Amino acid sequence: IDGFGAGGSVLGHLHRLPVDALKIDGGLVERAPNGGRDAAVLRALVAMARELALEVVFKAVETADQCAFCRGLGEGLAQGDHFCRPLDAAEIAPLLGAHA
Repeated sequence: IDGFGAGGSVLGHLHRLPVDALKIDGGLVERAPNGGRDAAVLRALVAMARELALEVVFKAVETADQCAFCRGLGEGLAQGDHFCRPLDAAEIAPLLGAHA
């Protein structure tokens, strides 16, 4: 489920859907290192995903603080500019070839 944590997601449907991964909304990832409710919601979503045996993907990880916070939750994959800015096909081909 992509963008989970954004306004339109319905928790009650998670157990009925044939999904294996939960992509956490980038807005939560952005604000979580500041603590407060966003951090609490992110921790709760990761705990829920763990209980449902879903893989977690943190979207829009842009800073080292965000990466550290997500890593501290002990679960999941991450994507975002912190790791690599978006690339066009000509830029990514050599990278894919180097890791093939």
